[in-house]
Parts: sequence; C-alpha cells; structure tokens
Amino acid sequence: MKKTLLAVAALILVLAVGAFADTEVIGKNTPAVNKRQKTQMKRIRQGVKSGKLTKDEAKALVKDEKDIQKAKKDAKASGTVTPEQRKALQQKLDDESKKIYQEKHDTEAK
Repeated sequence: MKKTLLAVAALILVLAVGAFADTEVIGKNTPAVNKRQKTQMKRIRQGVKSGKLTKDEAKALVKDEKDIQKAKKDAKASGTVTPEQRKALQQKLDDESKKIYQEKHDTEAK
C-alpha cells in the first residue's frame, strides 16, 4: 500500500513539474509563442504544398505572422514580456490560427 501511494505521489510530482515547465514565466523568453509561430508557419507551408492555399493567401498569412513577430519583438524590447503582452500575443496567434483554417477551407478556386 505504501509503495503504491509513493508511486502515485511521485507520478503526480513529475506531472506537476512538467506542467509548470510548459508555462511561460515572467521574463523575456516566450517559448509558447515561439512554438505556436513555428506550428502556424508549418500549417501555411503545408497548405501551399497541398494546394489548399493560393500564393496570394499564403503571402497575406505570412505577412500576418511577420506582424506577430514584430509585436513579440516590441514586447521584449523592455526586457520583460508582461502577462498582458503575453495574453495579447496569444490572442493574435488565436486570430491568425482561425484565419489559416478559414483560408485553407474556403471554397475559392485554387
């Protein structure tokens, strides 16, 4: 019984530490934003490759991604990315993600 309880407690501890490792801490680093940007660029490239995005759609989406990159750079300029700035960046990424989905699934002739 004690061994089982210790094993469960150890598992919970490992999971808790892993969960906190994924969250962004106050500072200049933005790993969650970086990961989402990388994923979204991959989605855009895949959309072009599969023919679901036109060249013009892809150019517009990449421009939006560059705007998000500039917003991230501006947020880092002070040395610390505040929680409010992180939230704003995540919202921009949410909006862009929806836009990528919409462009990939629209009925425009490709």
